[in-house]
Amino acid sequence: MTTKTFLLAVDIELTAPMSIQSIESGVYDPKTRKILRYNAPAGSGIGCSLTRTMTLPGVRPVDAESDKGNGPVTVPIIPASTVAGKLRRAAADLIGQAFVERELKITPRTFNMMMTGAASTALDVNSASPEVHMAARTDPFMSMFGGTIFALPASTIIGQGWPLLERTKGKFMSPPISAVDKYTHLGEMTEAYAIVKKNDVMDMRSPLLPGLVTLEALCAHAAEEGAERAGAKAKKDAGEAGKKTDLRALNAMEVVLPEIKFGIRVRVDSRNPSHLGLLVLALQRYLHSGCVGGRTARGMGTFVAPDMARIYSIDPYTQSVSHVEELFQGRESNYALCRTEVLDEAIKHAHHYLNVGAKPELFEAFAEGDYESIKGMYRHG
Repeated sequence: MTTKTFLLAVDIELTAPMSIQSIESGVYDPKTRKILRYNAPAGSGIGCSLTRTMTLPGVRPVDAESDKGNGPVTVPIIPASTVAGKLRRAAADLIGQAFVERELKITPRTFNMMMTGAASTALDVNSASPEVHMAARTDPFMSMFGGTIFALPASTIIGQGWPLLERTKGKFMSPPISAVDKYTHLGEMTEAYAIVKKNDVMDMRSPLLPGLVTLEALCAHAAEEGAERAGAKAKKDAGEAGKKTDLRALNAMEVVLPEIKFGIRVRVDSRNPSHLGLLVLALQRYLHSGCVGGRTARGMGTFVAPDMARIYSIDPYTQSVSHVEELFQGRESNYALCRTEVLDEAIKHAHHYLNVGAKPELFEAFAEGDYESIKGMYRHG
């Protein structure tokens, strides 16, 4: 069957602050209410974790105040790896749910491989024979997301989640669907978000505490904490390293503000309609989850897709867009699929794959690196 290429496009809008934590950290200065990124002077403020950002090469701030004139403009991003992980887990959830309904079991290693794609043992790229690659390409899930011990390539290309700005609209694999925002620098799109850790015993705020803990135990605990703090202070004054003794703490994190919009773009080489169908169902499931980034259990990172998503057909020879259709209906319909010939066929084949075609033994063979079993299954259909 001829491989067809499609591009799925959806623009999302944050409805709560979002943070995708970076490995770098900075400092929040409460006096100026500014986040000092990277090389902040010691003692200049509160420790602040930073969200993931990327610098726009060759783009300078429009004035001296923008980014404080520190060179190229920096913008928040949703990394492609974050989107890829969400879509892989969504597709794995669909398969897992189908396995439960079919009363099929998988091993813990297989579950982890499906969710993350990580190798269960050391990589063994040289063992990936042509049959192994062909078996992976035949299965919609393995084809689209790859990974495993064989370091299989993926048939999807996932774009960086850029914010929808005048300066970034040329970086998407397709034009923005929603209107671009007019923000010009990072400070307009982010702010510091306080994280307060409390010591509920010492604060004595809970009316349940006296009934749960005896007065003698509370007094002993207070004396013990006081002694620990005194000992830690003495060590610090003597120049020795001491452990933290007070549970109460105020930290900060950099978050992207609500109403900032990002573009999600996913290109897929669909070797048969079930490949496209599984990806569409995974993207729909991701939109249903409505969360991106960290601390989602505390209400952070929620989003909606305010405008109709689109699916583009890509000409295999010119790589230009040959056809555009709507993909999902609005959020009022809970992102119901639009009815088109391409989508109807893709979803029908995807459901057949989930209900009949997906085989636990194939996933287990990839999880264990059992290339002989993979070859045998591929040769015997």
